[in-house]
Amino acid sequence: LFLCKLLFMIFLIFLSQIQRQILIEVDDCFRQMQIFLRENKTIDFINLSLKQCLDCLGKITGEVFSQEVLESIFSNFCIGK
Repeated sequence: LFLCKLLFMIFLIFLSQIQRQILIEVDDCFRQMQIFLRENKTIDFINLSLKQCLDCLGKITGEVFSQEVLESIFSNFCIGK
């Protein structure tokens, strides 16, 4: 677990602010899944957290577009000039 946290922190150094925020969301989702597992919640709760993780990772890979990502693209680049 310590090694995972260390690698996570190292990777954060090389990422954009949006990517950092997304990976923090992924980490939060995994933590929530662990809580659900410890509390013996139904599979529906775990599936919801897993879907949130996958959606967040999809924002980084480009498979999922969010309003935040689109706003960042348009605010950081001049389009149409």
